[in-house]
Amino acid sequence: MFIENINHQNINTKFNLLDAQKKDSENFIDYIKIALGEISKNQNHAKIDSEKFILNQSGISLNDVMINLEKSSISMQLAVQIRNKIVSAYQEIMSQQI
Repeated sequence: MFIENINHQNINTKFNLLDAQKKDSENFIDYIKIALGEISKNQNHAKIDSEKFILNQSGISLNDVMINLEKSSISMQLAVQIRNKIVSAYQEIMSQQI
């Protein structure tokens, strides 16, 4: 069995790798937060437009309302599918034997 010498360079290299992994995970988390914020914004926009259309305010057409509702629906479906893929990947990783 080979035991690696402990020196300053090896320790720094390992910490740099850990920092890089941490930054990557933070970037992924930030990306997810931004994407969920956009989904929420789409849903709120569709809700407001549909309420305005129902109340006959500000001249919003049915076409605009339907397009916004579909954008909202599609973005939510995409988010659910991405979540399903992430959960599936996590379960696959957890089921692997070491």
